[in-house]
Amino acid sequence: MHTMTDLTALLLSDGRPGHFNLSLGLLAAVEQVCAVSTTRIDVKRGRWPGAPVAVWSNVRLAPARLLSIVYGLDAKKLPKVDLIVSAGAETLGANIACARILGAANVFYGSLRYFRPEGFNLVLTSFPANASRPRHAFAPKPSPAAAALWKTGPRSIANPPLRLALLVGGNSGESTYTDADWEDLFGLVSMLAYTKGIQWQISNSRRTPDAISARLAKLPHQRFVDVRNENATSLSELLGSSDAAVVTDESSSMVSDAVATGLAVLGVTPAHHRLTEKERGYRAHLRQSGWYDWAPLASLDAHLALAKLSQLTPMAEDPSLALAKLLREKLPALFAH
Repeated sequence: MHTMTDLTALLLSDGRPGHFNLSLGLLAAVEQVCAVSTTRIDVKRGRWPGAPVAVWSNVRLAPARLLSIVYGLDAKKLPKVDLIVSAGAETLGANIACARILGAANVFYGSLRYFRPEGFNLVLTSFPANASRPRHAFAPKPSPAAAALWKTGPRSIANPPLRLALLVGGNSGESTYTDADWEDLFGLVSMLAYTKGIQWQISNSRRTPDAISARLAKLPHQRFVDVRNENATSLSELLGSSDAAVVTDESSSMVSDAVATGLAVLGVTPAHHRLTEKERGYRAHLRQSGWYDWAPLASLDAHLALAKLSQLTPMAEDPSLALAKLLREKLPALFAH
């Protein structure tokens, strides 16, 4: 049994910021219900491919040995916790093994690959097509940046926007940016600044090429958040002082962060942009909800970009409240008091 002010959690991290932030966003939803004390452990599979780890896990054989051999962790040193959370394929085997050893509830955000859903109490997915699978539930990607902003209540957002956030990623499995694509992006930012008076607040990402980051820093802006700088302003501060957002659309996490903070979001795409079917389903959900739209960079000018943003209706309620409700429904024993 737990009081409403006492729950301990173990966050397993693969070191990737996007996955880590999903876990933090999940815990931010838990904190809507009760206080949480969290321990973080970094996990790496080393040379072990995911498939054999899944086979080992699925037969429920010796979780302590799996944790030791695959991840180099000593089961005896694990903290006693009520809840285990993680995101990212690298963490799957560790999440299940720790839950079996500790007898804790466990939640994973993402796709299970070869692992069986029975290894988890709950699997959260951003893909509507996956939500009908056993122990799965649909939940838009949670954002710790959004959770921090909503604590102050609804924000006053100018419409039409005066201040635009620009979140810039880079090449991914689905997108490739050519010089022409980057020139279209820089041209759009300059055009909106000089012809529409837009004040830009810009952030790069770890995928952004250094040369592009250097050019972003020279664009007309009020603020440039360089993620390569450890002392950079937080994303929540940048989004919190913006009226809407333009986001390079290959990054589902950046799109989700901006949507979840209550901003209208325009995703911009390079010429080579081929999302997976599941990612297209997630974007379709955001679009149908009226929070987000997208357009190819080559097709945009200042007028069209602002017109698309003005047609959107931003999210009106803290999404971590909805996620907290879902967690309480799916994990009633965890929140019993």
